Amino acid sequence: MVCLMHTDVLRGESGDPPDPRDFREYISIDVALFKKTQKPAYFAFLVDPRVQRDQGIFIAFTKTAQDGNSRKINLDADGANRLVITDCNDMACTARVPLGLVEEGTDRHKMYLLDKFLNSDHLLVLYLQGGKAYRTMVILSSFKKEYQRIMTSELANPAGEKQ
Repeated sequence: MVCLMHTDVLRGESGDPPDPRDFREYISIDVALFKKTQKPAYFAFLVDPRVQRDQGIFIAFTKTAQDGNSRKINLDADGANRLVITDCNDMACTARVPLGLVEEGTDRHKMYLLDKFLNSDHLLVLYLQGGKAYRTMVILSSFKKEYQRIMTSELANPAGEKQ
């Protein structure tokens, strides 16, 4: 059994304003957690079905730091990962990461996504469509809050299990 966390984020401006009425203009992120172990079953990133599939979906993480009187966004030292698109249909193209572990490979390095989601401030998502890059920044504070809620209420004592 898994518990599914899901969010939709309207894609970034990228020089071409998104249409909030077009479902293809949203990036969806699914995080499935095994109820018994509380570990990821998978992470899935769903983007516009018109994406250049052979290019995949690039993700990176950032942290915010104080810089004098202002705040500065710093790209994670690990850099970006290119996720392979594993499935496409007329609704979306999906890059699924089993167990939340990005394996070492071409244009990617080993990364445990749950750790990055919990210890970063932003997720950056980039994909190509018609030769144009579409960039989106996802603030992770709401994910962290919901994750903590699920850990303490939904998964702390799975239904029917004795403590």
